[in-house]
Amino acid sequence: VATVALENRRTVNTDWYTIICLPEVINELRRTNRNRRIILHHDNASCYTARQTVDFLFSKNVELMTHCPYSPDLSPNDFLLFPNIKKMCDEQFESPEAAVETFRTLISEVTASGYRKNASKIGSSVCKNV
Repeated sequence: VATVALENRRTVNTDWYTIICLPEVINELRRTNRNRRIILHHDNASCYTARQTVDFLFSKNVELMTHCPYSPDLSPNDFLLFPNIKKMCDEQFESPEAAVETFRTLISEVTASGYRKNASKIGSSVCKNV
């Protein structure tokens, strides 16, 4: 998992995403998975759908999974990641690094079997919404 802390900012914007976040994430993914293609799944937030982002990802040979418009219930993160991330809500951290480390630990608890188990929820939602 590649993690980029959003330091001293309240929201993600297109410049931060394409200049700071994505290069770091892509470099980490390529370093650890040299022979595998990179496929990202974004929701339809404006910083993810901006021409600047799409062009950047194309230039780095990164593929995008499509996301149905107005379908937050089809987001894998809702089923797979957010239940674990919510465990962080009531915690206070000594540093941004401590928060990132806790985040990484919680994400690592989502195992491959958890992905497979919850994929059926996503699949059934797709069938209901298409």
